[in-house]
Amino acid sequence: MFTGSYVGASTQWAGLDLILLGATFFVLFFGVINTHKKPIFFITTAALLLFAASGSHQKKQKQWVSKTQNEIIKLKLLATSDSAIQTTPTHPMSEFDYRKPHSVFRATGYPENQNSEATNMLVVTSSEHNINKGDRVLVVGWFFESVKHEQHTFYASLPNQTRSGEQLKTTSILKNKLYQQLSQKEQTLFGAMFFGTRGEKWVEVSGTFRKAGMSHILAMSGMHIVIFIFVTNLFLLIRNKTTGLASLLLVICFSIVFVEIRTPLVRAIVMALVIYLIRCFGARCNTSSIISTALILVLYIEPKHSTDPSFQLTFIVVASLCVLLPQLTWMFFGEHDPVHNTKKAILRWLGSLWLTGACAWFSVAPIVAHLFGTMAPAGLLTSVPAVGLLFLSISLGCIQTAYCLVGGEAIIFLQNYLSAVLACTLLLGKSIGTVPHLYFNNIALPWIPAAMLVAGFVSWCLLHTHRKKTILFIIIALTLFYINIDREPITKITTIDVGHGTCHVIQSDGHTIVIDAGSRNNIDIAYKKINPTLRGLGVTTIDLLVITHADLDHVAGIIGIAESFTIKQIAVTHHSVSYATEPINKTIATAKKLGIQRIFIFNGWKRDFGELHLHVLSPSVTDKYRSTNASSAVIKMRVSGKNTLFTGDIDESKIKEMCLQKLDIDILELPHHGQWSAESQLFVDTLCPDVIIQSTNIRRHAKDVWKIPMNTNRFVTATDGDITTIIYSDGSTTVEGSKNFVTMKECLSSKPY
Repeated sequence: MFTGSYVGASTQWAGLDLILLGATFFVLFFGVINTHKKPIFFITTAALLLFAASGSHQKKQKQWVSKTQNEIIKLKLLATSDSAIQTTPTHPMSEFDYRKPHSVFRATGYPENQNSEATNMLVVTSSEHNINKGDRVLVVGWFFESVKHEQHTFYASLPNQTRSGEQLKTTSILKNKLYQQLSQKEQTLFGAMFFGTRGEKWVEVSGTFRKAGMSHILAMSGMHIVIFIFVTNLFLLIRNKTTGLASLLLVICFSIVFVEIRTPLVRAIVMALVIYLIRCFGARCNTSSIISTALILVLYIEPKHSTDPSFQLTFIVVASLCVLLPQLTWMFFGEHDPVHNTKKAILRWLGSLWLTGACAWFSVAPIVAHLFGTMAPAGLLTSVPAVGLLFLSISLGCIQTAYCLVGGEAIIFLQNYLSAVLACTLLLGKSIGTVPHLYFNNIALPWIPAAMLVAGFVSWCLLHTHRKKTILFIIIALTLFYINIDREPITKITTIDVGHGTCHVIQSDGHTIVIDAGSRNNIDIAYKKINPTLRGLGVTTIDLLVITHADLDHVAGIIGIAESFTIKQIAVTHHSVSYATEPINKTIATAKKLGIQRIFIFNGWKRDFGELHLHVLSPSVTDKYRSTNASSAVIKMRVSGKNTLFTGDIDESKIKEMCLQKLDIDILELPHHGQWSAESQLFVDTLCPDVIIQSTNIRRHAKDVWKIPMNTNRFVTATDGDITTIIYSDGSTTVEGSKNFVTMKECLSSKPY
């Protein structure tokens, strides 16, 4: 796949992508209809050709984007999602929050007077606007190309009135009718299941469902499409190829007109089309060919999905259901008996439903635990009732939609049933989500045990029944042995992705230390990100909260933390108090009111937390005040033989002083969020640490010019998300980001030397 993309990206011939595309489908079709031959050769060849064509096409498509970066331009946009109004809630630091309500939506666009290919982008408007999917608007603004997953952001100025076409009017009217008599949570739930949208209560609803193992019913996916097609077939009383095609086309049309197009929906529709077309040709195609064909088609549409974990997990689930589920069904229920009684038929049907969910869960749970650090055994309990409630919700929604589209209003008694079904779904998620030991967060499962668990499950499914207990016992024993052998984590550093700001959470031997907690652009960062992360880490009490200096991007979230967690001490420098800013004045006053002890830190200050040792290197009490940044506290942390240096926002003069101290540092926080200077580059070259951590936003990272030593790995919150650094008792260290799971992407203008 990646080889084909590289070849395509390097070509300069405009017609090559069309030739490659034609050759691809010829090879793919020939491989599918020849079922007596192994399809792997045809699939591999088709993938190479497709990605070569896609690489060529993608490069041509985005040329105009690079040329217009950082310029004021006028674009024609087609909205591909409804706009979401982003407002700033009221909180103790609101007086320092300059943000105004604005709208955000996704769109495809191109310059007004150029014959260019459209590209995808995220549009951020300067004020509130009601944009609906399908709106065509002409906007003026500033185009910013991001390094984050190749996402392009356009900051636009829109006219005050933007009208939808007839299609969008129909969509809005339909949604308003179907949302009648539904609470906000019910509207959010129904919108996610039926329209693929995210309503006002999305964060609360999705969080509840994640803990209950029910997240899969919130995303439009293959399961939703199957239910839609099944319900549509009920209205088409005669079942044959023609009505099957009609139901599929109806579902696709409904999705295009009313449903927000997201990747899972595209995958599901492509899979349905592939299966139907293969059947129409009368070809007997094996399951792997169907999955591979759909995989290649989706990746041709958007090649970057090949590195998306959710994309990969989707096809793992599909493959496991196609390959392993029949074996599991035979193991537990034996051959299908056409003459069995009704009771046995019902029990077999219910058991098969549960087995389907269990097969999917066991296939991906270890991988999810490794990638995302979470595991929800609750899904084994909620799979059957959740799918049943989803079926009822979609069925009622389809009936109401059909009635509303012919001009009527929503049927009242059906709307009451829909509300009751949604309420039961919410109650199920809330009830199961609060049961202890059914949801685990922050699981540090290495990839080897994760792979062993998946391989063990596959082996157990494919081997004879009487050996399954022995195999399962051996796999569990080996996994537990691997996790615990000589690699007990003693210290964990979680660098939270707060945008332009800093927040480090250090956990060691039952102690918790927080260094800074702020963000320049997200003043309410404590409520939106830091507090939920602390709860996820199991933090209840903070032994020490260090404020390196008085700037807003380092203190904005401290009051929010203090309101939710017990803080024993807050440490500040003398300069932060003597030359206080308004944000830190308010922070210190709130801490005093809450009875939190304040202590001063300076050069030479030391404190031990079990085996963890803190040592402040700067500033000295005799240093003259130059600026808030220059007076930042520089803290050296030593544990298990590893040295970590937290630098705050120290300026070039202080960096020169640090260079002269001949420090031995293994993990370095880049000064001032990674703002480059000759002095800071010399600092990195002198220390040559194993790991560099940089907390910054995507805009600053996009202008990156750092040169990173060859043996140094750098992690940046802008691209890696939350960064977790684990120092084990034997001195070994692992670092992972929550988005990119190995290391950051290469910077725009820097390469290792």
